[in-house]
Amino acid sequence: MTEFEGPKVTVAKSAKDIHDFLSDFNNFKSIMPSEVNHFESNTDSFTFGLGSMPKVSLKRAEPEHENQIALQAAGGPIDFRLLCDVFELENSKSEVQLKFKGEFNMMIRMMVEKPLKNLLEKLSEGISKL
Repeated sequence: MTEFEGPKVTVAKSAKDIHDFLSDFNNFKSIMPSEVNHFESNTDSFTFGLGSMPKVSLKRAEPEHENQIALQAAGGPIDFRLLCDVFELENSKSEVQLKFKGEFNMMIRMMVEKPLKNLLEKLSEGISKL
């Protein structure tokens, strides 16, 4: 199992507000990096394209714990999950961390490590601005 973690960011919103925001896939467009050249969403999934990389489709998945939003690959050659851990610090202040988990061979891991870490950082930056 390959796992990459984004930075922990503090958001001036309650954990419930963040959870509600990220549960609506239309809202992901507002936290995506500016390099996204394709974004499409519906109630069950969303798809985005980033630069010359292939389009990625994500759908809702079962979370690993109650303070988490979980997404998984909706088709494609690579099976992976994107997890968003949300922990309440105070009434209207939370900590959020994105995690990527996938099954890769060593060659694929070397190819995707830098772009995935960069994507997690940019998504985390977008979340921090909520």
